[in-house]
Amino acid sequence: MDNILIDASQRGKGRETLSAPFSLDNNAQKSLDMMTDGFDRLTLVLQSVSIESLKSALANQIERLNIEGALRVSAELTARSIAPCFRYLQSQVHPLNNGGSIVLNTSQRRELETEGAIVIRDDELTISESVALSSGADYIMLCADLQWIVAKYPDHLTEWQRAQAIFSPMRFRKVAEYLYWGGQRTSGQIAKAMALTKYQQRECAWIQCLNVKRWKVRLFERLTIAKERIALAIRDKDKRSIKEQDATIENRSNLWLCAELAEWKPQLTANLYLMLTGQKLSRQAVANQLSKLPKVRRVDEVIAY
Repeated sequence: MDNILIDASQRGKGRETLSAPFSLDNNAQKSLDMMTDGFDRLTLVLQSVSIESLKSALANQIERLNIEGALRVSAELTARSIAPCFRYLQSQVHPLNNGGSIVLNTSQRRELETEGAIVIRDDELTISESVALSSGADYIMLCADLQWIVAKYPDHLTEWQRAQAIFSPMRFRKVAEYLYWGGQRTSGQIAKAMALTKYQQRECAWIQCLNVKRWKVRLFERLTIAKERIALAIRDKDKRSIKEQDATIENRSNLWLCAELAEWKPQLTANLYLMLTGQKLSRQAVANQLSKLPKVRRVDEVIAY
């Protein structure tokens, strides 16, 4: 049995329970109860909700340090091709917030210590209470990134020989704990151990070398300027309703973000757009749209009104 970090309130409820308030109406619950005993109810719930709901649920699980719940939600987002770097954009657990970690206040820590996370151990691997309480959020985001790499790049070769075992489902959590090393290794060291390319690191939310992390911080600062310029251009010429204009602004802003991450390469931009929105665009459609997007090279550029 894998190690499972769950809320104390979930003790004895097994793997089907999330900390987040997922619920079904009475009819749906009765239908579920009539299904075979082996059917995973949580999987059914996760598959039935929207991408945005999954993102919110993931943030909720990370904030609660519920690793099992978080990784179940993360696995569903991975199955829908939503990259980790796009999962926390509207959340307080975004890795660019708080210097890359979730900051827990004293009351939150006291609550966790008295009522919160418990650890279920097996003979092979122990996730210590200190990891759960001090840097559990980082560990969860590390595991979510590794889930993505394993699923998207199954033939990837790691720099550290021991890290290669991350691609074995039976050893995933053990190797993740080894890479994390109780929080002693930096995200950059883990990126090097995994031999992740620049583009692979950009797809991750936490596993990044310092230069990639700094570049992404500047990228999101430039994104604010790009959104303003896109909005100005559309508001000035578009005669459609405000709601339709807003949708176009959102779509083009998302495309701009993906274009920057892809260094304005059409096919790679299309791939990233799928990872952000779940919507597939052709290379030609993306190429046609790229010419309509503003170029923002510095964070101190002035928006002309």
